[in-house]
Amino acid sequence: MTDNRRVFEISSGVGLISGIPTADLIEQLLAIDARPISLIQSRSAVLTSQQIAIQDISARLLSLKLSADSLTQTNTFNGTTATSSDPSVLTVSSG
Repeated sequence: MTDNRRVFEISSGVGLISGIPTADLIEQLLAIDARPISLIQSRSAVLTSQQIAIQDISARLLSLKLSADSLTQTNTFNGTTATSSDPSVLTVSSG
């Protein structure tokens, strides 16, 4: 039985007759096979980051537009009053 175990141990990492390290070859082939998936995942992460940045810029531009739109309304500057306890020191006019 000891001989059978020794052969099994050798055959799991190295080809039984050829001596080729099959486990290493299989791991390398799987790594090569997985590489396109890794590249796609990396590209997807970059695109997601860019999308978030563009959405942030869009939100900021919308906020700026809404603020600028409020400046075009006539009531923004109308109706401002000021009073002074001493009119000889401060006089306000709008016009």
